Parts: sequence; C-alpha cells; structure tokens
Amino acid sequence: VAGDEESGRMDVLLAHPVERWQVVLQRAAAMLLAIALPVLVLFVALVVASGPADFEEIGAENLAAASVHLGLLGLFFGALALAVGAATGSRGLAWGAVALVGILTYIANTLGPSIDAISWSQSLSPFYYYSGGRPLVNGFQPDDAAVLAAAALVLVAVAVLGFQRRDVAV
Repeated sequence: VAGDEESGRMDVLLAHPVERWQVVLQRAAAMLLAIALPVLVLFVALVVASGPADFEEIGAENLAAASVHLGLLGLFFGALALAVGAATGSRGLAWGAVALVGILTYIANTLGPSIDAISWSQSLSPFYYYSGGRPLVNGFQPDDAAVLAAAALVLVAVAVLGFQRRDVAV
C-alpha cells in the first residue's frame, strides 16, 4: 500500500469506485499467495532432497509442518509491513518497523531462555511460535500456528483501519 502511494499509483486506483478496505484486503490476499507459492516450492524441494540428503527420518509431514510454520512467520511480518505502511503511507517506515520488530523479537526468542530479566519476552516473539514447538521434529503445532495466524489477521485489520482513517490526498 505504501509503495503504491509513494509511487503515485494509489491515486489512480482510488480514483475508481473501489473501497479502501478492499484495496488493503486485496493486497493482503496477494501477499498470502506470494508467500504460499515459495513455501510450497520449498516443501517440494525438501521432500525431493530428503532422499539424497539422508533426512528421510524427518518425514514429509514434519517437512510440511515446518514449511507451514515458516509461511505463517512470513505472513506475520508481511502483515506488520502492511499495517505500518497502510497507517503511515511510508514504505521506509514499514520496512524499518519490520526490521526493528524482527531483530528485537529474534533477540527475545534467542536470549530469553538464558536471561531471567527478559525471559518473559520470549512469548511475545513470533519466532517462538514459529519454532518453539519444533515442528520439524514434532510436526504441526496448531496452537503456535493459530497464534501466528491470529496475529497476522489482527495486523491486517489494523491495516484496514489505518488506511480507512488516513488522508491520502486523493
């Protein structure tokens, strides 16, 4: 959304009879497809490579679970970028917010178990819900996946509300 706005393409789009919420939801749907295709390719590549790479004991189900969890992690960060971009109109701010949240939550997930003062922060990290249940070993983790999916949905709702309320000068 922010990229289209900064490039001037949003003016042309919003000049047509289209609702702002539709624009954001269509961008979110496009993002979902843009994440699902590489995740599917990754899964197929892992299954194909599992024989020669000698990790057949992992199993296709666990490879699928790890791939889905990775896709949900990507969806979370994509929805965060969408929310910040839709609310501010700044692509740079959206990228910066994703980078900052990514770094901080990665640190929280990695160092949280080792440092008592920040151990509480691990549960706030999307990386915890991506890998905390060890989907490659234990298979699909529905609770962790639900947290990532729900967080992404909340962020898409924030994007819709942010874009609806902002003056885009069109």
